[in-house]
Amino acid sequence: MDNERIEKWEKIRHYLLERDAALFAAKLRQEGILARIFPESVANPLPVVSRSFDLNVPAEQADQALDLLKEWELEFENYDSSQESYHDISKEEIFYLKNLETKGRFPSWNFVVIGLLVLLLISLIIGAVISGSNTILF
Repeated sequence: MDNERIEKWEKIRHYLLERDAALFAAKLRQEGILARIFPESVANPLPVVSRSFDLNVPAEQADQALDLLKEWELEFENYDSSQESYHDISKEEIFYLKNLETKGRFPSWNFVVIGLLVLLLISLIIGAVISGSNTILF
């Protein structure tokens, strides 16, 4: 393995350890790069940071990741973790980043309750139609 590739991955690893790793991993995931480099990190990016990286990744992927690091460096400097806000990204990206940890979980209970109420209303309407009543209430 060439020293240049190892050096690149050490720079990325150092950057991730210094900065907000989950946020950076989310940005890489948006670009589709993280999934190709670290497939297990798509579900949970944080354990990837603590382990050593796969140094057998092709050099062009390391270059892509380093280019993204340079591109996003100013954005991370503008990130205010105390207020969990960005100054230079869209609302859609903020929504995406804030909802990463809830992705794939069971829907919130509000949606379940609303769904059950809608089903109850539909069954009342069907019951009223079958019984020949003109009103939904008994």
